[in-house]
Amino acid sequence: MKSWTCMAVVLTAALAAIFSAADAVDPGAAASQPSAGVFVEIDLSTPQAAVETFLRSWQSGSKASENLKRCIVLAGAKAKVVENDMNHRLWRNYVERAAIAKYGAADGIKVLGNARGCDEQIEIDVKRAKFANADQDPIEKGLTRVYLKPEKESVWGTDPGEFGPRGTYVLRQVGKEWKIDYVMTYELDSQARTEGNRDALDAALYPRINKTLQAVAEGIKKGEYPTADDAKAVVESAWEKAYNAATGNKGDADKPDKPEEPKAVDPK
Repeated sequence: MKSWTCMAVVLTAALAAIFSAADAVDPGAAASQPSAGVFVEIDLSTPQAAVETFLRSWQSGSKASENLKRCIVLAGAKAKVVENDMNHRLWRNYVERAAIAKYGAADGIKVLGNARGCDEQIEIDVKRAKFANADQDPIEKGLTRVYLKPEKESVWGTDPGEFGPRGTYVLRQVGKEWKIDYVMTYELDSQARTEGNRDALDAALYPRINKTLQAVAEGIKKGEYPTADDAKAVVESAWEKAYNAATGNKGDADKPDKPEEPKAVDPK
């Protein structure tokens, strides 16, 4: 059994390497998908087609950022917030794919504490989108909500958390195309985020943690972390370090507001 001393050595060395370099590069430039990713044909002709295109765009390799931006409406004052959130999700996918390739699906998803791998979830969601219902907003013209077909027994439980799968996508009609309203879909304008000053916090936190995710993914590929738990420990410790650096917190009194792990449902 690996001793705690050995794990501490791995953790300390990894964190030193992660926080000694510059900010992480664009996740698209780092080939954030397996191999070259899948080719995505942009189809924004209907709300359902736009949702499918948006989902597939997360898998489109070095074209991911470009394709995702093609699928969403301009966010105006929230443009930087959207880009920051999108990049962070791409980096999460990047490290998770590396972990799954190294440790297998069951252990690989432990690195971020997800209930299901991102690519497996996308395949499920694409199928759900094919049977989705689209409802026009009764007040605002050109605003439509697409409700994906619910999973019978979701492993994410009743609350998939901030980084779990979406069940509802909000779209706006732009000319003859339908595009994802990223801000509304991911609730980046919620009252809780406003009260918690999350835009500013994420702007300071995500670039730091993205750098960790990039470094951990590369370390996984090189065999620097014998188990998924080793990689997970580095990510969790680095998240706290990044939070403290972003907020100026120098003690352990306030723990980082790390996304809660989804609570799995025990299927009957």
